[in-house]
Amino acid sequence: MTDEMAREKVYWNKMSSQYDQFVETEYQGLYKRARKLFSQYVKRNHKVLDVATGTGKIALTLSKKSKDITGLDISSKMIRIASSRSKGNPRFVVGDAHELDFKRGAFDLVTCCNGLHVFRDPAQAMAEMRRVLTAGGKLVTVTFAFGDAVLGQKMHNWGLFMKYGMPPNWESYTGPEIRSMHYKAGLKILKAIYCWNDPPTVLIVARK
Repeated sequence: MTDEMAREKVYWNKMSSQYDQFVETEYQGLYKRARKLFSQYVKRNHKVLDVATGTGKIALTLSKKSKDITGLDISSKMIRIASSRSKGNPRFVVGDAHELDFKRGAFDLVTCCNGLHVFRDPAQAMAEMRRVLTAGGKLVTVTFAFGDAVLGQKMHNWGLFMKYGMPPNWESYTGPEIRSMHYKAGLKILKAIYCWNDPPTVLIVARK
């Protein structure tokens, strides 16, 4: 394990006990919107992987549409909380987005909510998410675009860092930079929109 990965695990394990409160307090509307957007791309027979699943709320929402959902997160404590909420589907596993322990073409759909801007190597994570997709499978991401934020939004975000600590590897990407990640991963972008304004957040739907 690298020092960088160790720092990630320490931060997100520490954050696990207050993660749900953080999301509900600061970003409730955005995450409700994200769950609805992701659900639109799930079919009954789909095998779905939710990367950076956190405490599992998105994966649990997707499990209402498919009986084969897997949620993955680097934090064992996050996964423990998520698993306590599941009756078998979703299945929750501890893992690293940069080295997914799944076979090539294992999933019809991969989702990732607010992971790209905190991954230590987004290009590697994108390559892995593409690898585990079936031919024609889709990657759907929702990502903060703080590079597009106005001053007041950035100041509010720094206030959150003061309260909760700053995640390792945090990057303030713009919408075009996020789109570029998908292009460079060899994916065909089917849809790219700002799905939330405060803070700016980008939805990308891409196909392998």
